[in-house]
Amino acid sequence: MSYKEELDINLNKLKKKDGVGKNTPIVFWSRCGKNGKNFGDWITNYIFTKIKNKRSIWCDKKNLKSWFILGVEAWWIDKTPENEAKLHYLVAPDTTKWQYTFGMRDPNSVDPSNWISDNAGLQREGNVGVQLAMAYDYRTNLPLYPQWQEQFREHDPPALIVWGANDYIFPESGAHLYERDLTDVEKHILDTGHFALENDLDFIAEKISSFLNSRLQ
Repeated sequence: MSYKEELDINLNKLKKKDGVGKNTPIVFWSRCGKNGKNFGDWITNYIFTKIKNKRSIWCDKKNLKSWFILGVEAWWIDKTPENEAKLHYLVAPDTTKWQYTFGMRDPNSVDPSNWISDNAGLQREGNVGVQLAMAYDYRTNLPLYPQWQEQFREHDPPALIVWGANDYIFPESGAHLYERDLTDVEKHILDTGHFALENDLDFIAEKISSFLNSRLQ
């Protein structure tokens, strides 16, 4: 079962339970969970196309041509064991720590339990294969971007963009692209890295709260 099929099943359960799709505003904070790499942007875009309430509120920090995509394109084109082996570093402990510390104002202030707990999950038996399978399935999303962008233009959801200026994985340039398709954009570029909450939790929480309060009238 692909992750899109699983999403459809879970989204249908959510609709029945909480009434999603009945003009209920929704916030999507695009961030992967523990023990997984960052699949939030594609998942959030996919969910956006499935819900009925297109005035949903969008919180995101992603870019199509990211460092990650550029790193796996060769594998997508030529799915050989050799090309796959080159990607095992994506779930290596040093890579996970780097994601948390690179570009941060004070890397020493980041709680080590973040990457220690992530690595505990990532190194479970069989999990490398799971992560790589999801990474390989990424390629099926690229043709959908024009559809997602058209959905933005058609329904024009208000957007809160909070982005780390020093994010090497998803560079700052991606933060500005949403303004091509959306008219109601509140954007904050912060002096931080990929995991912006580690440096700016209070600031981001306040911006989310004020953004919701200003739009949900």
